[in-house]
Amino acid sequence: MEAEGGAGASTSSSSLEREVEALRRSRESLALESKRLKDALSERDAEEEARREEEGERYRAQVRTQENNNRILLSELESQELEIERLFKDNHALASQLDEAREMNASWKELCEDLSGQNERLQEMLQESAAWSVETLQASSEGGEGDELVRLREQVSQFERMYREEQANSAKRENQVKRLETTRLQLTEEKVQVRNTFVPILATIEDRLLKLQQARKSRGLLQ
Repeated sequence: MEAEGGAGASTSSSSLEREVEALRRSRESLALESKRLKDALSERDAEEEARREEEGERYRAQVRTQENNNRILLSELESQELEIERLFKDNHALASQLDEAREMNASWKELCEDLSGQNERLQEMLQESAAWSVETLQASSEGGEGDELVRLREQVSQFERMYREEQANSAKRENQVKRLETTRLQLTEEKVQVRNTFVPILATIEDRLLKLQQARKSRGLLQ
């Protein structure tokens, strides 16, 4: 009986030891699994943090680039505004000069028309005087009136001299009119050039304003 009792106690002790060993191994396995899971979580958290940091740095770099582009665009827009202001002033000055040239051209044209009329009248007077002088000369030759002949010759010479002077003045004024016309054409061409300059500048400004607006929208999305 004592032998059977001792054998039963020994069996129970061995079974308990096995259970304890199994529990110990299970606990160690759980500890290892827990450590593995913690390490995996830590590694994933580190990777996620690195990814977020990388994305944040990329976004910050994009913001810095956009801000730099905005500064460049604003600087260029200010330069364009100054250039437009200068061109407006030049255009206004050219328009005033063109108006003055037109007024002067009209005045000279009117004066030349008056001179042309005077020249025609002088030609008629010379022709009348010449015809009248011939008749008078013939009558004077027949009547022997020498003083009248001299007076008529002086009148004819005076009319011829006046006619030549008026022709010279007319030619001078005609040259002045041509110069004024040339100046007017030059001013017109310069005005056209200024107007043609405005078109690409305004188009450039509109394009840059659009880019600036898009950059601000992109910056708002990043923030």
